[in-house]
Formats: sequence, C-alpha cells, structure tokens
Amino acid sequence: MTHDTLSSLLERLQVPILPPKLKAATVRYRFKLGSSEQWDILLNQGRLSLDQTKGRPDCLVDCTADEFGAVLSGQHNLLTSFMRGDLRIQGTLAAAKLLYTFLRYAHLGEVKV
Repeated sequence: MTHDTLSSLLERLQVPILPPKLKAATVRYRFKLGSSEQWDILLNQGRLSLDQTKGRPDCLVDCTADEFGAVLSGQHNLLTSFMRGDLRIQGTLAAAKLLYTFLRYAHLGEVKV
C-alpha cells in the first residue's frame, strides 16, 4: 500500500459524531504488514492520520497488507479478524478498543438506509 493510497483511505474515515472519549483520545498505532512494511497511524481528536514521528506505539497490529486494507475500508471487522487469527494485537486493550470503536462509527456513517 502506498503512502498516498493510505492517506486517501484515512481521509475518507471522517466521523461527524463521536463519543467524548474518542474525541479526547490520542493513541498511536503501528501496523506491521509482513516483514518490511509498517505504518504508524495516530488517532487524535477523533481523526485517524498517518504519523511520521515514529514514537513508541500504544498498540501494535500485525497483519497482511490485504487484511489491513480490508479492516480500514470496512470490508472486515477488526474484532472478527482478531478472533479469526487474521491479525494479532499487542499493547493495551483500551487502545485496541478505541480503534475498534472508531472504525465501527466510521463505517456506520457509510451505510445507506
């Protein structure tokens, strides 16, 4: 996945209404995609964005590039992918839960009734 593709995908994950806990959160995630590719993503004030500072992550997610794209795009659910063993999560449970909750809100906004 290229930097521009990932930036575009994260930009589309806009959530107009979030719980206060998500709006106040600042959490750094590191997604390891195989042995050579990794992306740091920051959840800050209710927005996901690429993070270039390379600080210590609060949560490490290890998965394939395909699974990474599927989870961020809403094709796969983060919790379901974890339970299937398609991705592994290390770090605080609270950080993983915030990402799960953010993605659920983001993808609910895409549903057309």
